[in-house]
Amino acid sequence: MENVILENALLKASQEGYEAAYQYLADELLKLPEGKYPRVVYFLMCLAAGSGKSDTALILFEEAVLQKGYWFRKEELEDKDLESLFENTKFMDLKCLCEQRQRIAAENAKPFCTYRGQTASKLLLCVHGNGQNALISKSDWNFLESKELQVEAVQSATVESYDRFSWNFDNENFRQIEKCVKNLPWENYEEHILAGFSAGCDMILRTVALSDIQIEALLLQSPYIPYLQENAERIAGVCREKGIKVGIYCGELDEVCRDMAAGLYQNLAGEGVTVSLVWQPGMRHRFPDKMLMYGKASNRYSDLQ
Repeated sequence: MENVILENALLKASQEGYEAAYQYLADELLKLPEGKYPRVVYFLMCLAAGSGKSDTALILFEEAVLQKGYWFRKEELEDKDLESLFENTKFMDLKCLCEQRQRIAAENAKPFCTYRGQTASKLLLCVHGNGQNALISKSDWNFLESKELQVEAVQSATVESYDRFSWNFDNENFRQIEKCVKNLPWENYEEHILAGFSAGCDMILRTVALSDIQIEALLLQSPYIPYLQENAERIAGVCREKGIKVGIYCGELDEVCRDMAAGLYQNLAGEGVTVSLVWQPGMRHRFPDKMLMYGKASNRYSDLQ
């Protein structure tokens, strides 16, 4: 839900201007279930400042930091939309507080997994995208949970912002997934599925190619996969040898990942891997409200195979 309204706000900003986008997002925030929405607040700050409401942006910032305990990255607070606040003393003080909280969060961050015990015969372990966390990822993929399929999530130890995490595109960060798996009773499950969104898909491909973890299927939504560029042959070879089935899903309007999704499909299909590619109509770079398989909404893992 959060990603949907943020995408809509960005679209409205580009088509109707910041003022309209601010009003839309402010109204939608009131409709969201009780919870933490630092990304929505940050977008509101930028839209308010960008539309000339500097005082409103500062009030939002102060409430976020002092009342809700949020913090934002230094790079985010140097966004040009916030330029009207750069010389404001209160803004600078709050920015310093954010930097302190970021350092503390980075020092204390550890990998996290939602797993607490076996509840089904099959296991789907999902991997969040950059700017998300394990609970968001688990919530996105939870529509597949059933008596036969247990859904759990793993979280990176790389802090991005308040309660949000990211992955590094190297050959070390992904091993947090490998360590998570090795701490689970992986062998007790009949089938093992890795599912990811955006950058999480890149971590999954690294896990497949660079570890010996037993995996039967991959579900990749909006795959942002720079690892594919120089490792296509290795990925396809491992998937073929291990008999890993791959489902790729991407929005038709996703300019970020459309070519990567198509490239991965062509590479795997060309090597004889069981793979499907589903284009989701009218969708940009986000997790879908409903997963589509060959144009039909589905909430069953068996339909996505």
